[in-house]
Amino acid sequence: MPSRSASKPSSRKPSSRRAAARSTRGTTGAVEVYKFGGASLADADAVRHAIGLIADAPSPRVVTVVSALAGVTDALLDIADTALRGDVARVDKAVDALRLRHHAVANGVMTRQAERKALCAELDDVFAELQALAHGVASLRELTPRTRDYLVVRGEQLSARLVVAGLVARGVKARYVEAAEVIVTDGVFGNAFPDLAATDKQVRARVQPLLARRIIPVVPGFVPVLREAAATA
Repeated sequence: MPSRSASKPSSRKPSSRRAAARSTRGTTGAVEVYKFGGASLADADAVRHAIGLIADAPSPRVVTVVSALAGVTDALLDIADTALRGDVARVDKAVDALRLRHHAVANGVMTRQAERKALCAELDDVFAELQALAHGVASLRELTPRTRDYLVVRGEQLSARLVVAGLVARGVKARYVEAAEVIVTDGVFGNAFPDLAATDKQVRARVQPLLARRIIPVVPGFVPVLREAAATA
């Protein structure tokens, strides 16, 4: 699960060693994993700083995993619970607030107007899916663990898209990789455990070819896929 901390990061910028929650340094060609929690992605300044750390990584073989922006996971959980109560007006208001926040980050990360417009359109597609899911919950008055996972994962998907776009704008080769394409679990919604053998196979098939081409995979750090291909957290 991603961090739900809503605290703003210190104005003192952390080193890459501190910001990357986990890295595998050592032999030549080793893969480094940079993990950014929500507090490290609180606003446009924090996201730009994270992008700079990734872009300046000493190794060309870097995989980046990101949480939702600070406080977004809690907001999405509240949207899910509000939808369950059937309060569509409040759901729409909450979704619009998250949309405006992510647009503000996008505008702060991207310098060119065309890039900002393209990124905001991409984010809006995610918000349209989120809103449709929440409206479905409100209509049925039913919220299964599976649906809750599908709702909450939008936070990580949004932040990953922000990071990818920022990297590409800086001339860094980066690619959005859905967690469900590489992480396989036992299918227990809300508390899944990874199938390590199956996950290793997927990572080798999906991530290694990108690293070989010096493309940085950016992965949302929340929802993988179960053996039968349903998302789990």
